[in-house]
Amino acid sequence: MPAPSNPKPKPPAKSAKAQKKFSKTDYARKRAAMSAKKKQHGKAPKTIENYGGHVQRGRKFLARFSKEESEAEENWQAGEKEKLSGENEELGDGEENCLHPDFHKAFDGNPIECTPVALSMFMTEKCFTEEHGVSTAHALRAAFKFHYDHLNGDTYRGRWHFDQVRKEWLGNPALSAEVDDMYDACKNKDGEGERQHSKAMGAEGMEKLFELWKKICPPGFEVTDRASAALKVKQLWFLAFSCTGFTIWTRNGETSHLQYKDLEFSPGQHCGGSPADPRYFKVNLRNRKNWQRRVNKGEQQLCGHTYNIYPQPKTPALDMYTHLLDWLDFYETHLLGRKLQPDDYIFPSIGANGISVHPHTFVSPDKVQKLITEMATEAGISGAEHFTTHCFHCGGAQYRFQFAPIGQRWTLARIRWWGGWAKGENRDTLIRYLLDELYTYEEDHSDALCPIQRHASLSHTGEGAEMEPMSAAEGRQLFTTQFEETQKLASRLEFLLQPLQPIFNSANLINIAGQPGQISSNPSTNWMMCPNGATSPSCISDFTDPALRRAVPIQHPSFTGASNPELVVNFDRALFSEPNSCPSTQTHQSRPSAGPIHIIPEINRSYGARGWIQVVKDWEEADPTRSHDVPLKDWDPAWHKSSGQSVMFHQRAMIAVEFIERYVHFPIELSILKLTPQRDTIEINSHSRATTQSTSL
Repeated sequence: MPAPSNPKPKPPAKSAKAQKKFSKTDYARKRAAMSAKKKQHGKAPKTIENYGGHVQRGRKFLARFSKEESEAEENWQAGEKEKLSGENEELGDGEENCLHPDFHKAFDGNPIECTPVALSMFMTEKCFTEEHGVSTAHALRAAFKFHYDHLNGDTYRGRWHFDQVRKEWLGNPALSAEVDDMYDACKNKDGEGERQHSKAMGAEGMEKLFELWKKICPPGFEVTDRASAALKVKQLWFLAFSCTGFTIWTRNGETSHLQYKDLEFSPGQHCGGSPADPRYFKVNLRNRKNWQRRVNKGEQQLCGHTYNIYPQPKTPALDMYTHLLDWLDFYETHLLGRKLQPDDYIFPSIGANGISVHPHTFVSPDKVQKLITEMATEAGISGAEHFTTHCFHCGGAQYRFQFAPIGQRWTLARIRWWGGWAKGENRDTLIRYLLDELYTYEEDHSDALCPIQRHASLSHTGEGAEMEPMSAAEGRQLFTTQFEETQKLASRLEFLLQPLQPIFNSANLINIAGQPGQISSNPSTNWMMCPNGATSPSCISDFTDPALRRAVPIQHPSFTGASNPELVVNFDRALFSEPNSCPSTQTHQSRPSAGPIHIIPEINRSYGARGWIQVVKDWEEADPTRSHDVPLKDWDPAWHKSSGQSVMFHQRAMIAVEFIERYVHFPIELSILKLTPQRDTIEINSHSRATTQSTSL
């Protein structure tokens, strides 16, 4: 059958451009971009640079070692065997003692069989021959692991092993058994060692440093010569440096790298602020550790390392705003003689004379460390040698988390942001840098034998111990201690009261009346002769203080009728008058009657050792029934001085005042005391003392 004259047209063929979605060039470009992004954001650029340096040094080590081995092999073949090994040294002829022919290429390109051995030898050279620490072993292993992880895709990731199918070595040589064993040896070569963590400079230490500088350079300190200028430079520089690290939590290296371009002094009113807001300036930490410069992550990333610094007048020792501005003013005016430029360092290197500065050179870490140790030692801060690179960084963080006044402490989220820690930061890092001292306190059991247990691990800084009720054992201990102290006080009072027995009877006056030659007096009154022949009564009792007894023999003179029958002899004035002023009979006859004489009341002997209670009552209260019209605490000093009763007055005062001061805060205070001599008991009426009057003797 013939074909139709009008066959169905064929569909148009697709163009080559429409059939191929991606060209080979596009694919390569995408892969290259992917690799670049992974390299850019996988690790910090500085870390990658350090890793590359370790690999390059490893290659140089292998090249040098291979060259030395080649020369040694030539000498060996030439018969100079004695130069190659020590006496009696046996190396053997095993395969492991033969140098691999490609040993010098162990770090070039893909890893080969001898790469783990080469890496172990490089670690041995650094950690044992050159005596570097365990941190070097950490760095070398991490550097080569990163290098082979990113070499040829996934080929050299995972454990190092020999593939029987492909007949080649695969995996990461840094994870081989050979390298693991050497890594453990490097870690254990120095033993555990002492902890090298930096000690935190707390707010108390900052206060001591501030007070020290106030003594060295007090307010109004004038710069008159080079020596005073150097001292002023040192003060302003150190206060600004320490407050900066303490406030924005920078490590000493980060603080010393701050430049003038990192400060902004005219930021204007910030979002949400008001015209009444206090002044502030901004600090931008562009190169702070832990900050990664991210792009295309949103506008919130633009201010992630910027801090607004406000004045802190209530804590002048921590006031970064004031101290930094004072230093910058002095820096410009007295040291540079010009305005600071953007590339000038805020904390420059200072010459040996103390006043020459190098604005384009930052201060060295050694000078910072030396100055911190010197100032901390001079301020009397313990452990000054342990304040190292992180001292202000850790101290500021700990202060804001747990030591700042209530209401000024920060949340963990704010602390993480202010300190530059990532949201996913390992909690061990926060413990080490932020809460190290608190963690140590709560996990420390060195105070286990203390009678009062703090239970630090059960509450914040052990404050739970202050909230616990008193236990039965603590109650018994309290009352036992109180009873012992009371017994001691009673024994002391009994001893002090022994010489304080009555010097005279309750009768204050002796009336000489009736017939001549008769005396109306108490039988206990004795008489003695004055040097001028006059007579004077003397109350000498067996209970009188020995210091008051006279050594003159006591006589009993007889009175003649010449004595005035109307004579009234003031017993107290005669008793306490001076020995050379004993009045004659005529003197007493012609002397007019003097005013009332105040007498310290006697203590009833029936009270015995409990007479101290009456002493306290006489000090506090008057007793007209015993001719005690004015409490002893209200006496005019002239009363006992003029009557010769000062010794007795001070003895009574010592007993009463000591008792009142000892028990003034006792829960049930003693103020009304009643004595019952017949029963030898004490009735105590208890009530709260409203006020306690101070006594001036």
